[in-house]
Amino acid sequence: MNPLISVIITNYNYAQYIQKAIESVSDQTYPNIELLIYDDGSSDDSLAIIDKTLPSVKLSKVKLIQQENKGIVKTRNRALQELTGSYYIFLDADDFFDADFVSSLYQIAIDTGADVVYPNWHVVELETGNDYKTDFPEFTLDGLQRQQLHVSPESLVKTAAIKDVTFEMELVAEDWHFFLQMAFLGKKFKLAKDNYINYQVKPNSRASQNSYTEDTFLFESILTEFREKYMDQVIEPDYISQKRMAELELDRAAIQERLRISDENLKLLSHSNTNLTIKISQLENQIADLQSIINQKELHIQNLERSKFGRIQKMLRKGLKK
Repeated sequence: MNPLISVIITNYNYAQYIQKAIESVSDQTYPNIELLIYDDGSSDDSLAIIDKTLPSVKLSKVKLIQQENKGIVKTRNRALQELTGSYYIFLDADDFFDADFVSSLYQIAIDTGADVVYPNWHVVELETGNDYKTDFPEFTLDGLQRQQLHVSPESLVKTAAIKDVTFEMELVAEDWHFFLQMAFLGKKFKLAKDNYINYQVKPNSRASQNSYTEDTFLFESILTEFREKYMDQVIEPDYISQKRMAELELDRAAIQERLRISDENLKLLSHSNTNLTIKISQLENQIADLQSIINQKELHIQNLERSKFGRIQKMLRKGLKK
């Protein structure tokens, strides 16, 4: 028999996305899912959309939990206490699963004995419409610390493996901190290489509100915390700072190159505009010349008409005299 897997959707003011998230859980091919939806004090239309969507959900175990706003960390910790599945997966309300996501991760867990099965990401930038897929390496403790791979909350986790591990970091990287705890405790991780969480990036997301410097300081402080307990298992101090400084240098070089190309294009455009101005001036002169010729032609026609009319009048006068 397939064990119960709890899927926990956490929502705060994601009325625009929550229906798709719920439906993606309902459409899973895995047959034994418990869906828990935690609404963290939303002030938008989230609850109305959830109420409208739930009747069509094709799952036998569904529960909506409403609470005053407590933040993602406390909400996830509450869910860890209340879920009943042998495994669990978190799902942010603005993301969604492919239909075979849960079943694929569960099969990998069974085949490998992994405590945590983490997916690759299909990243969709909502502001630009751009998207791309990650290709994370297989798990190593060193790689997790160096952020060469990312284990997201949308990983399949064996409930019995977490024991006293909880989410703690309020500002950023609560998932990194959580899975570092599990990794240092010796839990087994496995990559689901061909499975992707559909991760939608918004310009005003929680992570994007922190500065690069603030994030780097928080990452370093997390590693310092683990260094006090696990000593030589933790990577060298200041690695994250140096890594991010190198990334910034690459970004700066890329921006400078784009500026150089833009400057060249501007010069070409300016030269092109000068040529166009000259051509327009030439055309205007030609139009003026043509208009002058037309005016002269019209003048000639008028003169001819007058001349013709005069000859006719003279002929008429001669005829009358006779």
